[in-house]
Amino acid sequence: MEACASAHYWGRTFKEMGFTVALIPPQHAKAFCRVHKSDGHDAIAIGEAAQRPNLHTVPVKSIGQQDLAMLVDLSADASHGPQRDEGSRGCEGH
Repeated sequence: MEACASAHYWGRTFKEMGFTVALIPPQHAKAFCRVHKSDGHDAIAIGEAAQRPNLHTVPVKSIGQQDLAMLVDLSADASHGPQRDEGSRGCEGH
């Protein structure tokens, strides 16, 4: 799977079921995307990237690790002052 906030949730769920989980950083999967972005094309790019023998994978984060990452990001955002165009998107990506 491509590493994103929800991928860590699904990674934990699949690990509990006994599967081996490999999260691929988005920049590695993006390198294999040949056409415009869509779910189908992303799936093909992730599949091609996953077949590479020396692929760097990301470990699945625990809930505590994701919470801490969100708090660190929110505190960094707060120190920069309010962002008018960001809205509720400040919590995305964790």
